[in-house]
Amino acid sequence: MQTPLLLLGASIIFWGWHINLLIISMLLGIALEAVKISKFSIEINDVVFDRVSDITTILNIAFLLFIFFTNTFEETWIITYIKWLPLLFFPIIFFQILSDRRKIPFSSLFYTQRKKRSKDYQESEIDFSFYYVAICLLSASASNVESIAFYSGAAILILYGLFPSRSDRFHITHWLGLVVLIVSAGYLGHIILSKTQLKLETVVEEIFLELFGDEPDPFFRQTKIGSIGEMKLSGKIVYRVKSDKPMLLRRAVFDQYNNRAWYASVKGWNNISADKSNLYLIKKTETVGNKISIYGNNKHDELLLIHPNGSIAYKGLTVDRLDKNLLGTIKVIKKPGYLYYNVEYKEKETTPPSKETKDTLLRKTEKNIFPEFIGKYRLNDLSPQEVILKLKHIFANEYQYTLDYRVIDSKAHPLADFLYNNKAGHCEYYATVTVLILRSLGIPARYVSGYSLSEYDSAKNLYLVRERHAHAWATVWVNGQWIDVDTTPAIWHHY
Repeated sequence: MQTPLLLLGASIIFWGWHINLLIISMLLGIALEAVKISKFSIEINDVVFDRVSDITTILNIAFLLFIFFTNTFEETWIITYIKWLPLLFFPIIFFQILSDRRKIPFSSLFYTQRKKRSKDYQESEIDFSFYYVAICLLSASASNVESIAFYSGAAILILYGLFPSRSDRFHITHWLGLVVLIVSAGYLGHIILSKTQLKLETVVEEIFLELFGDEPDPFFRQTKIGSIGEMKLSGKIVYRVKSDKPMLLRRAVFDQYNNRAWYASVKGWNNISADKSNLYLIKKTETVGNKISIYGNNKHDELLLIHPNGSIAYKGLTVDRLDKNLLGTIKVIKKPGYLYYNVEYKEKETTPPSKETKDTLLRKTEKNIFPEFIGKYRLNDLSPQEVILKLKHIFANEYQYTLDYRVIDSKAHPLADFLYNNKAGHCEYYATVTVLILRSLGIPARYVSGYSLSEYDSAKNLYLVRERHAHAWATVWVNGQWIDVDTTPAIWHHY
């Protein structure tokens, strides 16, 4: 059974619409359907199909190697590969439609099967059309567009493809009624599973942190975006810091936002060795910086060190190893127990953005969120410094802080729901939208998690860092230096 007229073209256009390749997909879809409608065909033998299959295999391998080693695209390599499958397999479906056989030899797809060919070999042929429709739907789903439009479109294409093979024993109204029931149940099940998954992710994360500690994974940070419920933070003291002023102490830095989470796109670590005086020099400088002392305990063999922006050296550490990544996150390996170290830092961090980091990356799903906000406040007319001041003013005066986030519009993107509907959230919302708004304006920015140094113990001349002081903010590249930008309403310190 061949695919119904226009199904192939509609499927590939549906794919192109979802991954932002609409014009290219329309050209490919029109080309396929034009050949089918015109009934034009040429004689294509097995050898030609073999070569087409070989070229398709080479294209797939070359593309896989390219995306795996170059990290060019914004998603993980496997998601990128799935997105481009219709284009990679287009040669096979095009030559099938073009051939007078309207099918392809099964042996052409597998090199091992070709060796079995002989004069007495009974060649089996397959229709690749339905497989190609499935590939288009799978690739479109990789865009992760959670909308009724995607589900409805996919359902219509599948039902249109199945319609010719429906049973004649049932009237068409019965068949359509059953279809509506199945599609509705499927969509309802999708919503229930999505909400259940989100709840389970939160519960599992809390259990994991309770069992294995509260250090963030330097490659992953669940930002809680879109979750419902109150963030539970205790008054337990985790650090004591000797400093001459309050400040933000960073623990992990991230540069890639995807599906409600922040990641570090750089996976490698650079080992920093101590000198004879047990000084770990992060950055060579001729000037002496400011100093702070940090006291705490580590429960596990690995931990991320908290430190100020612009850290240049660590002293007093008793560790087996100290590593640093391109984003400035510091990881150490040491036996569990007492932790003490001094940090020397400068007021400026002047290491420029690396070509390996994604400091201006903005995914398609987030690009459409911010133009309305930017236009409303005319941020395009401002300098980077003015934009930062404007964002602080907007969020301080027009937004509120809350740990008990409530979703207003479940169909909207969580960031859009926060920015336009709820206008109230915790620090991870403010930090995330600040980074992405700045990136929308072409300003390099990163997401930072750590602690706010704000509670001073005058009796001991120390700052106390409690779990409830955990915080998130942006770090922004302005005038040749990275500066910390905290746009969360200041009232958060009282929570």
